[in-house]
Amino acid sequence: MLKIRKNKKYGRGVYATRTLNKNEVVEISPVIVLDEWEAKRSASTIINRYTFSWKEVESAVALGFGGLFNHSKDSNITYSNNYKNNTIKFKTTRKIKKGEQLFIDYGYEPDWAMVETSTTRHIIEKNELIENNERKQASNSQPTH
Repeated sequence: MLKIRKNKKYGRGVYATRTLNKNEVVEISPVIVLDEWEAKRSASTIINRYTFSWKEVESAVALGFGGLFNHSKDSNITYSNNYKNNTIKFKTTRKIKKGEQLFIDYGYEPDWAMVETSTTRHIIEKNELIENNERKQASNSQPTH
């Protein structure tokens, strides 16, 4: 029903291998729940690109296809969290043709979504650059004796 393919704009994406009907469940992803501390620690890492809001202060990393759906304001699938079973259910919002990419709406426009790359290396390098600059600023602001 689903398969992962690479493309130049999004890197990886999830595609329909057959026509999918409106309101069809296409994935139920188990999740790894991150508590508040873990969610904050992962916010500046690549893991943050694959997390979903979970309850009030937690995050969850979706396994399976769940973490690989790309973002679009014009999404063709929606999702709902099941806190009891620690899963996320994804279902179609309209009929989807065979070969069409599946998108969810993240609810915000991620800054990294504007980067058209097939690898995550640019994001890692950007995070490393930010961390290095923060370290330099911190060391420059320390009093010298």
